[in-house]
Order: sequence, then C-alpha cells, then structure tokens
Amino acid sequence: MHDLKRSLRQHDLAFLRVIAENWGADLVGLSQREAAEHLANAVLATDLPAEVADLPPDEHAGLRSLIDADGRMLAGPFFRQFGSIRPTGPGRLERERPWAHPSSPAEALWYRGLLFRAFEQTELGTQEFVYLPDDVRDMFPARAATVRPELSPTGRKIARGVSTTGLTDDCCTLLACLHRNPFLSAAEDQILRYMRYKDRARLGMIWAIALDAGLLEANGDMVRPHPQAASEWLSSSYPEQASALALAWLGSTRWNDLRSVPSLRLEPTGWQNDPCPPRQLLLDILSGLDPATWWELDSLPAAVKATIPDFQRTSGEYDSWYLRDAGTDEYLLGFQHWDRVEGALLRFLATGPFYWLGLVELGEDADGVAVAFRPTAAGSAFAEVRSFPFPPGPAQVRIGVHADATIVVSAATDRLTRFQVARLTDWEPLAAGSAAPSYRYRLTPRSLSRARQAGISLSRALAFLASKSGHPLPESVTAAVASWKSQGAQVRLRQVTLLQVRTVAVLDQLRAASQVRPLLGETIGPLTIAVRTADWPRLVSALAESGLLCELEEDDLAVPLDPTEASPGFAYD
Repeated sequence: MHDLKRSLRQHDLAFLRVIAENWGADLVGLSQREAAEHLANAVLATDLPAEVADLPPDEHAGLRSLIDADGRMLAGPFFRQFGSIRPTGPGRLERERPWAHPSSPAEALWYRGLLFRAFEQTELGTQEFVYLPDDVRDMFPARAATVRPELSPTGRKIARGVSTTGLTDDCCTLLACLHRNPFLSAAEDQILRYMRYKDRARLGMIWAIALDAGLLEANGDMVRPHPQAASEWLSSSYPEQASALALAWLGSTRWNDLRSVPSLRLEPTGWQNDPCPPRQLLLDILSGLDPATWWELDSLPAAVKATIPDFQRTSGEYDSWYLRDAGTDEYLLGFQHWDRVEGALLRFLATGPFYWLGLVELGEDADGVAVAFRPTAAGSAFAEVRSFPFPPGPAQVRIGVHADATIVVSAATDRLTRFQVARLTDWEPLAAGSAAPSYRYRLTPRSLSRARQAGISLSRALAFLASKSGHPLPESVTAAVASWKSQGAQVRLRQVTLLQVRTVAVLDQLRAASQVRPLLGETIGPLTIAVRTADWPRLVSALAESGLLCELEEDDLAVPLDPTEASPGFAYD
C-alpha cells in the first residue's frame, strides 16, 4: 500500500517519538518530516525478522497474519482477532504512555510502527484496512513455496449437497444460555438441547472460539457473555459475525482440531502440536479449487501426502507424538500411520470445522455418506481475503407471537432479536436435523419474573415483541401478562405420579411408615396421593420395605425423566 517513510509521515511528532523509543532512535531537534525519514531509515537498517523474533506470541501471530495476507487486511476482522487500538491525542499519549502497557496485540504493533491504518475505496464502498508498509513486508520471507496438492474431481454421483450457516445461530444460543446461567459450563447435555446441531465437538469449538473472539469471559466457574463484545457481535451482520468466528478459529490454540478427531486419542505426555498450520494449508487448497466442481474427499489426504506430508510436523517428529487409535488402543507412532493421523485430521477438518463454518459444502452419496466437497462462495472469499462476502441483506424476518403465549423466531431473523426474545422467555428444545429451524419460546410466570429481576420493564418487553412481530400482540397474551403482573401466577402445571390405594386403612398404614411418609405429596382424593415423579423409584422400594408391593402401570416402567429435563427451558429456581 505505502512504504514506511510515507506511513510515518501521516503521524505527528509525538507519536513518532513513541515509535522511536521502541527502536532506540534519536529524534531530538528534528522536524516532523525529518523525524519520519530518520526513523524509517533506522528501522529498515535493522535485521527486522531477527528483531521481532522475540515478540510475545499474540503479537507475533498478528504480524504473521499481516505478512501471510501480503501485508494488508480489512481492519474489522483484524481488530476482532487481535484487539483494537485506543484513540489517543498528543496530550493523552504523554500522560498515559499506552505503549508501555498496550491493551491488545494490535495496539502493541501500532506503537512499534509495525501496523498502520488506511481507508480505501472498494466495490463495497470505503473500507478501513490495516497494513504493513511494503518495504517492511519485503524484509520478511514469504511462506515457503510448495507444490499445490492437486485434488481429483469425483466420479461418483452426488445424491445431494449439504451446507450450513448454523454456527452463528448456535453461538447466539450459547451466549443466551450463559447469559441466563453463567454456571452452565459443565452442563453440555442441557445446552445441546437448544442447539441446531447436537454435536459435542462442534459445541466445544463454538465455546473455544467464542472465548478467543472475546465474546465470552471466564471468571472461576462462571462463563458469561462479555457485555460490550457480545453486544457488538450480535448487532453486526451475518457476514461480520461469521468472519469473526472463522478468524477466531483460524488462529485459535484453545481449540485443537487434532484432539477432536473421533478415531484418535491423544496422550498428554509433554508433546504439543500447533493446530494452526493444517487449517492454513486447507484454506490454501480451497483457494485453488473450482467451486462448481465436486472434489473427491479421499483425494484430499492422498494429494497432501504426495506433496506436503509434513504439513503439521515440520521437523518430521513422527515418533514423539503419543497418539492412540480410539478403537483399538494401538499406538500410532511413525510415518507408517500417516493416513490414520494426518489423513484422519484432514478429513475431519473438511467435514467438521470447514463445514461447520460454512466454508465448504459436502456432497453425499445415496446412503447419506459425505464423499466429496467443494468451496462455498463464502469459503472462496474467506480463503482469499479472510472475510465473508457481503451479499445484499434479506428483508427483516418477523417473529411470530401466538395466542397461546408461544413465540416463534425463524433462523433467518437477526440474532440480536433472538437473543433478546430468549431473555424474556422459557425455551423449548430444538429438534435435531432441521436445516432451517424455527426457535420456539414461551412466556411463563418464571420467565416474566426473571425479566423483571433483570430490570426489564414488562410494558417495554411487550412493546418490543409487538414491534418485532409487526402486529399488535394477541389479546390473550396482553391479558395474561397483565393478570400475572397484578396477581402473580394463578395456575401451576407440574408433572406428578399418582399413588392409589384400595382402602383408607392402607393409606393410614403408609402415612405411619417412617420410610414412606416423607415421599408422599398432596392428597388428591380419599384414596389418591400425588407423588413427585422423581421420587417414585424410591417410593417403590420404601413400600416394599414396609411390606407392600406396588403395582406399576405399564407406561410407568420406563426410567423417569430427570426433573430438570421434564420442564421446558432451564431450571434456575
């Protein structure tokens, strides 16, 4: 874009002195223009690759990302991945000395003079970029040139192609779950009930990259949405949301794809792998594929093995990584197991993270088995410019508020609206396998009470729902909310088991038995008592110990539901 001298000339003398302090250059007595020229010469006279070799890992990752992108990236995606730069004027710069304690890797590179900003006119309008000056970029060796693996077009008949954009939807769901209960970090099964895809590895990846993207913050056992970052992400467009997640995954070491390959089990014996190079390799391959052609999935590991076999073990350390076959427990040491390790990882990347992120479409045979893949439009764009394309946005999809107090939110509705609806309601579990689901919520006394405790005005909540639906709310909904507001919950529906006895004498015997009495609930009739569903297995045993065998109806022979699973939504009370 620009060379270092021209880039430095855009800044005032106070800022140039900060950069000079980092490089040990003396600018005393120089004008702004002279200082820019002197500082540029001083920086370019150093062995720059050696000078930056000891940068902290996060700063080095930011610099490497710029180098690999040929010195230029869109500012938004870069700042989402490596943090922002706080605005400062000369006075604040002198008072606060932010370069001494940078708030992000991007800010640290900014004060080292290794990162600059510029606006450019593109076909999408004026956009901000961050860049590395051309003469600085030229001092760093490019990624070693390699022979591009050549994949084979598939000769099989593709029964159907499957693609997804659901990762952003499930990330929104995770944010809403943790907003409701920040102690849900171990409740994986409960969270999966509300996800579009019931895949544990996929949920693990969403969790990790949400932390890496700054959307979540952890504090001890609590994990909750970061107020500002999560709000900004939810308010942004789908391409911006998807780009932020894809960039976080691309640079994430918190999430390790190799550890989630189903056929592998990694032993923690001190060795470590870098999960980033395999992702970059597959992105490079993706950038060269025709998106109109289905490519044979099995040809991916075969082509890589023939050209770049050491893509994740650059030093050839095939005997020091302790991995086992998850099925046979066999150690997979040595290059002879390349197909079972590297090959399995490449297949997992293509059918797992790349598919989940919407970068590839999978081609299935008649049996529903993925046998081929091809880049999506988003995948091709991301491979080239690290950003999802910005197609014209669809018209806002309205929510549906029904007379029975249920609220239906389409997956096409913006995620901020769905997050806000989720704050006001209890949730119904989401059925698996639906490509474009609708999320179903319900207004309940518990959800209204929770909203009021969070400081949400009920009148404001109803106005929000009416606005997002595009219609006045059903009279039954406004009447029910008004009734609850003035009189509280007037009806309660709960799941119980009925205990029936033949005579009053038997009932008296049960009430007298110390091991039975605590398990009995309300009296329903002269010979009938309600029992909590969760208590009836203990009650059956207690009755037998009291000398009475209990006759069970056939439908009751199944294991009862956990009480937290029996009611819609999360149990917080």
